[in-house]
Amino acid sequence: AAFEAGATHVTHMFNGMNGIHHRKPGIIGAAFDAGATVELICDGFHIHPSVVRMTAALFGARLNLISDSMREYELGGQPVWMKEGKATLADGTLAGSSIHLMDGLRNAVSFGVPLEQAVMAATSAPAKAIGMEREIGCIRTGARADLLILDEHMELEKVIIGGQIWQ
Repeated sequence: AAFEAGATHVTHMFNGMNGIHHRKPGIIGAAFDAGATVELICDGFHIHPSVVRMTAALFGARLNLISDSMREYELGGQPVWMKEGKATLADGTLAGSSIHLMDGLRNAVSFGVPLEQAVMAATSAPAKAIGMEREIGCIRTGARADLLILDEHMELEKVIIGGQIWQ
């Protein structure tokens, strides 16, 4: 019903929603059929690597990597604790993550998502999802020129913001 009403994007795919079932595909199947874009948290806690690979294969260029990054504080009035990068509530319920998007990109690749697809899912796909694909998430004349230069191990070598190299 949400997609029929105009929804085009699913936040935090698989989190807080029913799983996919062969007779009840739920929001995952509906998102696929609707051509929706989806967000995926690749921190190693929220989504199993097999499901990351499956989602990448299923949604292709409609996959958006997100961090779900937070720090220790309160979430909805409940205290949040951070341990080994995992944010949890007092009862152990997963509340978030502490990774940044570069970690999510590295994880996606280590889980088996092709490098080119993972880079697109962290850059151009999210930009397109918010209607800013001509300004951010791309390398082209007239774009912002915000870039990360990585080495062959996906380690940061340089940061370029607005065309200026930051040291």
